[in-house]
Amino acid sequence: MVWGLRICLCALVLAYAAWLGWPMVEALSSGQTVAQVREALAPDGSRQAMALAALLLATIALYGLGGLATAAGLTWAPGLFFAGFAGEIGLRLAAEGGVPSPALDLAARAEQALRPFGVLVDTTPLSLATLLVSGLCIMATGVWRGQSGEALTRVWTGLPPRA
Repeated sequence: MVWGLRICLCALVLAYAAWLGWPMVEALSSGQTVAQVREALAPDGSRQAMALAALLLATIALYGLGGLATAAGLTWAPGLFFAGFAGEIGLRLAAEGGVPSPALDLAARAEQALRPFGVLVDTTPLSLATLLVSGLCIMATGVWRGQSGEALTRVWTGLPPRA
């Protein structure tokens, strides 16, 4: 059961990381060069814009590595996931101050993606709560304690061992 949950969480986190990086993949697949994509992420070339673009790339990498580490049962999976979560919060806070590129405005992209499903509420708290619950589920699978096969979910299905 725990391995199935880990695989599902891995697929969920990897799908979210892919969604975050989709504007860059779309631009690269349409024939743009890496330099053009970098210019689109940071059009004015300022230090702040370059830092936000680097934060987006780091967030995508941390979510991807966190998802793979979850499936593999590695102990540092929650740390990677929550580091990506912190990067996402930083990106969303920067978006409120005005971002140089539409690819960096995660709240607007989430709102646009959820609009066809009839979601009419503010997407920032909704998506951050979903990510937090995903991170807590990653912790509940037990990989954070280095357990192999037996996770915190054991307490839901059986009696705790006596000391």
